[in-house]
Amino acid sequence: MIDPSSLRARLSVVAMLALSCRRDPPRPVATVDASARPDASARPDAAVRADVPAPTDAPIDVADGPSIYLMASGIEMIRPGQSVRLRVYRRGGPDVDVTAQAQLRVEPPTGGEISPDHVFHAGALGRHTIVATVGSEQTRQILEVSSEVPAGLLVVPSVSLGPGLPPLASLRLRAEPQGVVALDVAFVGATLSVSGRRRSRTFPMVVPIVRGTPGAVFDAHRGPDGVLPVEGVLLLDRYVGTRLDGHAALRTRTGPLRFSFSLFNTDVSALTEPLP
Repeated sequence: MIDPSSLRARLSVVAMLALSCRRDPPRPVATVDASARPDASARPDAAVRADVPAPTDAPIDVADGPSIYLMASGIEMIRPGQSVRLRVYRRGGPDVDVTAQAQLRVEPPTGGEISPDHVFHAGALGRHTIVATVGSEQTRQILEVSSEVPAGLLVVPSVSLGPGLPPLASLRLRAEPQGVVALDVAFVGATLSVSGRRRSRTFPMVVPIVRGTPGAVFDAHRGPDGVLPVEGVLLLDRYVGTRLDGHAALRTRTGPLRFSFSLFNTDVSALTEPLP
């Protein structure tokens, strides 16, 4: 679509994302954006704070690291006994799903099992490393098995994608100065980055995304030419305990972008500060 393409005080409102090729003719998305590759591991959390920079998701250059990367649908924390499907991709133009060729294992083995159909079944509590090997190349990702996932959730972040959207790599929500709220979402083959100014300091919190404010959908193979205008609304529906729920209803010239999400937060102070 998008073009004709980390937990306690450790997993705060940054179950969020780093963003940001060439292909003719344009076609449905099938690769991970170069600046949003979830190659390595879940990152330490930072609370949603205007003075705390978002963690970088700088990709490993293909020339300096493996050409493969591992995806777990953006999930960084999972309840014991729950499952998540794993995918392995090889970078290219477009990126190719090589899961069928991958050998997957959990370190330590007590962390869980990976079934023949590439599904990770969470075992012992703790931070565990999922290792994927394709040929001579290897890549890793950390998943935390925790009983502290907020009530009502099985995994964090929990994201439900609307029709036509490609697989999710990661999602990050962040608060910035002057009441600005930004959302970065990485998909396989594209990234979405939008921001707007919240209208209140209470929930539900409306963040209008209008033309002329920072917001773009990137097709990883078309670069700047793949930027589409984005408008609509980001709504932070509720904050209960340590859980923040929200959804996005956005529009581009190629069609709607709809998804909902739940994040694990312990500090939303930057979202509830007085507006300028």
